[in-house]
Amino acid sequence: MQFITCDKFKEQKKVSLWYNGLEKLTPSGPTDRFQFVLVKTGAGIIRLQNKRIMVMAPAIICLNELEQPELEQSTDWVASSLYFHPAVINSLFDFENIRDGQAFSGTAHMDHDWLKPFLIRDADYLGYMTVGPGSFRRVTGLMEAVRQQLEVQPDNYWPCRGRSFFLELLILIPHLRGDKAQETVVALQDTPDEM
Repeated sequence: MQFITCDKFKEQKKVSLWYNGLEKLTPSGPTDRFQFVLVKTGAGIIRLQNKRIMVMAPAIICLNELEQPELEQSTDWVASSLYFHPAVINSLFDFENIRDGQAFSGTAHMDHDWLKPFLIRDADYLGYMTVGPGSFRRVTGLMEAVRQQLEVQPDNYWPCRGRSFFLELLILIPHLRGDKAQETVVALQDTPDEM
């Protein structure tokens, strides 16, 4: 799957942004896309980077192209996601230069900051964060606005509007992360088939 949205009327117009309304987090191999996941209801255990993360809705998960999450267990899981190439944020971005933040200046340097929740990983942050009720409503509204532009394509300006709603979503993420995510990392135990 290419994870792009094509214009319904002009095949040559494509946007490197794709909406998935039923995200199940099944490993599919390299995707060459980042992924923004909104967990709307339920709970689950996700295997990510040799760790298990307990995720409880409402929550968001920010994944880069190298991460292959797997939803191992879930209860009442409902999630949607946006797959995107970094170039949808700034045409200068590719998967090589985004990992060197010093490669950019001016507005590209500022645009690069929006990728940090997808790139930076440390002991306190694995890409998962819980969100409060007000933030959940805002994120849900922006996801729906992006979905409508990508799927309905109400006029010729759908790529611009879809991208603008998506950028607004990215701008919101650092504020959500500032609330200090409640991550629960469950220790992985080796199983015979992993040895």
